[in-house]
Amino acid sequence: MMFNSLNFLTNSFNLILILVYLVLLNIEHLFDNIEYFIIITLILNLFFKFFSWYKYKILIKKNISYLLKKYFFNVNFAKINIIIFSIVLPIYMILQKNNLVIDTLVEKISFFIVFIFTLIGFFVEFYILESEKNEN
Repeated sequence: MMFNSLNFLTNSFNLILILVYLVLLNIEHLFDNIEYFIIITLILNLFFKFFSWYKYKILIKKNISYLLKKYFFNVNFAKINIIIFSIVLPIYMILQKNNLVIDTLVEKISFFIVFIFTLIGFFVEFYILESEKNEN
């Protein structure tokens, strides 16, 4: 369970970093290397996720309705959502913000949406799915 708690901590840390980035973006006081620091922690979190998913069997919690469980929250679909929402989308937005964003208001709204998607990925991983130790 150490890697699950480490995965939870790094994921929480990334959420806080993205929120701090959003706040600093809104007050227009960004540091020079904060974007690279966020990208490095997101990539580190990706490695923790892969190792945790390799070591632990991921199950869907029992209290989700049948239709949601069958179509929207099967394990592989949830893993892809977690990777896209929590890792790929923030990295892509940070690296491509100069090419994607025309106005500062659009940039702030875009990073707020990225934060919401990251929060959704966090929620799916830690409150919809549960980990169980593999037997091998």
